[in-house]
Amino acid sequence: MQIKSALRAFVILFFISSNIWAQHFWVPDAAFRNQLKIKYPSCFTLQDSLLTNCAPITTDTALNVRYSSLQNLTGIHFFSGLRYLDCAGNNLTSLPTLPVSLRTLFCAHNYLDSLPYLPDSLIFIDCTANLLTSIPILPNSLITLQCDGNLLPTLPTLPNALRALSCRNNLLTILPSLPNSLSGLGCGYNLLTTLPAMPVDLRGLYCEGNFLSTIGPLPASLEYFWCSNNLLTSLPTLPNLIQLACSQNFIPILPQLPSSLYEMGCSGNLLTSLPSLPNMMRSLDCSNNLLTALPALPDSLEWLECPLNQISSIPQLPTKLHYLNVSDNPIACLPQLPISLNYFVMNNTSIICLPNILNGVTPNLPICTSASPCNPLFIDKLNVAQIKIFSNPISKTALISCNQGEIIGKVELINNLGITLQTKIISSTSFIWDLENLPSGMYWFKGQQWIEKFLKI
Repeated sequence: MQIKSALRAFVILFFISSNIWAQHFWVPDAAFRNQLKIKYPSCFTLQDSLLTNCAPITTDTALNVRYSSLQNLTGIHFFSGLRYLDCAGNNLTSLPTLPVSLRTLFCAHNYLDSLPYLPDSLIFIDCTANLLTSIPILPNSLITLQCDGNLLPTLPTLPNALRALSCRNNLLTILPSLPNSLSGLGCGYNLLTTLPAMPVDLRGLYCEGNFLSTIGPLPASLEYFWCSNNLLTSLPTLPNLIQLACSQNFIPILPQLPSSLYEMGCSGNLLTSLPSLPNMMRSLDCSNNLLTALPALPDSLEWLECPLNQISSIPQLPTKLHYLNVSDNPIACLPQLPISLNYFVMNNTSIICLPNILNGVTPNLPICTSASPCNPLFIDKLNVAQIKIFSNPISKTALISCNQGEIIGKVELINNLGITLQTKIISSTSFIWDLENLPSGMYWFKGQQWIEKFLKI
C-alpha cells in the first residue's frame, strides 16, 4: 500500500510539474496557428495549443509568414530569440509586442495604422504601403527605415546610426534633421517645399515629385541626384554625379556637367542649349525643351532622346548609339546612321531621305540622291563666299549678305526634296528675299560656292 501511494503521489507531482514548465497558449489567428504548426509541429498539443517553452519556438531566430492571410500575430512574443520577422503582405491592422531580440522587421503591404514599441535591437524596418499616420520613437541602433506609401505627415527624430531613409509617397511637409551617417535619402512625392542640410557623406538624393523651388548646396560625395517634377528654376553646382534626373521643372540653363556623369534626363524644361556633354555619358533625354541644336555627342553615348524641340540639325552620331528619337523637330537631314542603331524614331520631321539604310531599323525612305540637299556632297560644301542669312528662322523676309563685300551672284531657293523653287541673279552685296508666301519647313539658299540652310516659320 505504501508503495502504491508513493507511486500515485509521484505521478500527480509529475503532471503538476509538467503543467508548470510546459505552458499552453491558444494562438487566436487560425492562419497564423496553421503556419506555426507546419513549421513547428512538435510544439503543439493534440488540442492545437502552442507549447510556449518548446525549444524550436524559443531558439529560432527567423520567421517568415509573408502573404499568409494573417490578421493577428498574437503569440509572436514567445519567440524570445527571434532576430528576423517577415509578416509582409497580410491583413494585419496592428502588431503585438515584438520580441526584444528582433533586429529585422518586414511588415510592408498590410493595413497597419500604428506600430508598437520598437525593440532597441532593431537595425532594419520596412513598413511600406500601410496606413501609418505616425511612427514611434526609433531605436538608436536603426540603420535602415523604409516607410514609403503611408499617410505620414511627419517623421520622428532620426537616430544617429541611420544610413538609409526612404519615405516616398507620404504627406510630409518637412523633414527632420538628417544624421551625418545617412548615405541614401528617398523623399519623393511628398509635399516638401524645402530640404534640410545634406549629410556630408550622402551618395543618393531622390527628392522628385515635391514643391521644391530651390535646392541648397549638394555634398561632394553625391553620385545620384533625382529632382524631377518640382518647381526648380536652377540647379546648384553639381558634384561628381553618375546620374542626374531633373526633368519637368522650369530650368532655363544647366550648370557645368561633371565628367563622371553617366546618365542625364532633363526633359520638360526651358532649356535653349545644353552644356558640353561628358565623355563618359551613355544616356541623354533632353525631350520637350526649346533646344535649337545639340552639342557634340560623346563616343560613349548609347541612348539619345531629343523629340519636341526646335532642333534643325543633328551632329555626328556616336558609333555605339543604339536608340535614337528625333521626332517633332524641324529636321530635314541626318548624319550617317551608325550600324549599332537598333531603334530609330523620326515622326513629325521634314526628313524625306536617309544617308544610309539599316535593315529593320530605319523607316521606309529612300537613300538621299545627289540632287537632294541632304546628300553629303551637297551639304558639306564650304561657304567660301562667307554668305550670311538673317534672321534664321525666317517668318517673312530673308536678308542675304556677303561679309567679304563681293557681289552675291546667282542664288537658288531649294526645298528639302532638292527642287529649285526660285532663282535670282543678285548684283549687289546684300539682298532682301520675300518669303512671306513660302510654306513652313526647311529650305536652302544655294550659290555657286556656298549653301546655307534656313527654317521658314
